[in-house]
Amino acid sequence: MEYALRELEIPDHLLASSGQRFANYIVDYIAENAMNFGIIIILGYFMDTISASSDGFFFWRSTSLLQVFIGLFWSLTYYTMFELLTGRTLGKFVTGTIVVSKTAQKPTALQILGRSLSRLIPLDAFSFLFMSAGWHDRIPKTRVVRKSDYEQYIRQVDELDEIGKNQESL
Repeated sequence: MEYALRELEIPDHLLASSGQRFANYIVDYIAENAMNFGIIIILGYFMDTISASSDGFFFWRSTSLLQVFIGLFWSLTYYTMFELLTGRTLGKFVTGTIVVSKTAQKPTALQILGRSLSRLIPLDAFSFLFMSAGWHDRIPKTRVVRKSDYEQYIRQVDELDEIGKNQESL
């Protein structure tokens, strides 16, 4: 995956549609919760194994605050790691979209972390109903674009830059 080497404006036609964004949300919600459930089951098993409780499932009877923290930690980890390593979550792989900076470049680690933390804002998912870029796009200055269209756009810009360089050398 190649990103823009210089700052560019992202044309509106590259942005992911609201349907793609909704599909990203659904796929990521399912994947994140399935992984979270697996982690909680494994932790519950190990905590029950080492606990002094003889009637089992100490973890499930314990305060759900621990489970909330595990869920929040996993949510941050899921989005941050996937987007940091690939620019995409499982939902974005399914819909053919990718995260880029507002200037069409590869997002920085701080922008990715900002996206992940912004998702914890209550009602963040609904912010897309009222604006084209939701809070977890606006705050870290990122956008979600269709990957194939973005790559074609970057190639075209690079080709035009190359033509310009060739004209200057004449």
